Amino acid sequence: MAGFKMSDEVGFLCDKNQGECRAKFACHLDCFAWVKRDSYLPQGSQGLKAVTKGKLGDDDPIEVNPEDMVLFAKEEPRV
Repeated sequence: MAGFKMSDEVGFLCDKNQGECRAKFACHLDCFAWVKRDSYLPQGSQGLKAVTKGKLGDDDPIEVNPEDMVLFAKEEPRV
């Protein structure tokens, strides 16, 4: 379109055969899809925090600063 490649400009690559767009930094979209897939959850409990509580069985998950998430995932995956 107009000589632009979206994958070069914004990092998204759309696959028309599978009907989805992909990007290395779009992992949160996968989480959203998991919530919708697990639609047996009550309507008010389809937020990411509620799903995490339900899946992990943790009543009080630790709030982690988004800037620390990758570091914690590498160094302390069970926290």
